[in-house]
Amino acid sequence: MAIDRMRVRGLWMLVIGGLGAVAGILSGVVGAQFVSFVPLLAFAALATFGIVRLVRARRQRITFEALHGADAGKQTPVR
Repeated sequence: MAIDRMRVRGLWMLVIGGLGAVAGILSGVVGAQFVSFVPLLAFAALATFGIVRLVRARRQRITFEALHGADAGKQTPVR
């Protein structure tokens, strides 16, 4: 479950960082009077960390499944 949490957080970081970076670029293209590059760089860094987190989660899942078998650690819902 921890690996899944890492993957989901990485996805959110990537989406939010990507949307923020695109919004910053579009505000500069549209011709805003004042374009600050600090938020643009922050969103780009957030997207980069999201990608790193996704890659790390993927590697951990591969290692975990190699040690414990495919679909190891998956839980079925109790009804």
